[in-house]
Amino acid sequence: MSLPNAPLPSGADPGSVPAVRWPQRRIPDNTWIDQQIRALGWDPLTRRPIGGEVTGYRLDLSSLEGEKFLNCALADPGLWTVLVRGSEMAYASGPFEAVTGLVFNRTPDEVTENVTWTHRVGSTTGFALRAEVSACFYGIVNASVAASLGYCWTTEDTVSKDHSLRVPAEHAGWLERSAAMQTLTGEIWVITTAGVCAFRGEASVTGPATDGRPAGALVARYRPITRSERRR
Repeated sequence: MSLPNAPLPSGADPGSVPAVRWPQRRIPDNTWIDQQIRALGWDPLTRRPIGGEVTGYRLDLSSLEGEKFLNCALADPGLWTVLVRGSEMAYASGPFEAVTGLVFNRTPDEVTENVTWTHRVGSTTGFALRAEVSACFYGIVNASVAASLGYCWTTEDTVSKDHSLRVPAEHAGWLERSAAMQTLTGEIWVITTAGVCAFRGEASVTGPATDGRPAGALVARYRPITRSERRR
């Protein structure tokens, strides 16, 4: 019979982290982003041009045409200015993922094994990004988050630590980890440097939480070993 999952501390030493009730969502202060949009001739609140003969278009990032256009704009900063205007940052736990292989205990007694676990968590978007413009886009996201929320965006986070895993008699054990994640939703503005044409589309970006909260939760899982595993 499988034993209950055993939660273990991960990401930070619980004794060193004060009891904090971390928010599940934050509303960005877009003062700086709005200044950039207005400087290019657009009102970010009404989404209308500030005078002049200019044109605005909806940008559908769920379509191949929208994705292609955004990637081309990111590759041509001399012609296009790309800005990310967040409306909300939401926080949630990511899925539990195995971070070690199986540790088998074929004996009639509980054993303790020292294992090293590694967990890599990256950023994702609701649209495809070409590799050559990915760093540029996440740099824009980082600038937006830093200006509107006061902390940086991390495109990728890799954690690796040693841990003692206790495995019950005739069981296999392993570790799984759920990383703390954040999702920025809002609008991507693509405006010509002359401000005469603008595209605007809704989008979301998800990555490792970077607001200081505990980085994740580690869980030990177990299952009985099979008859064939017993004989190995």
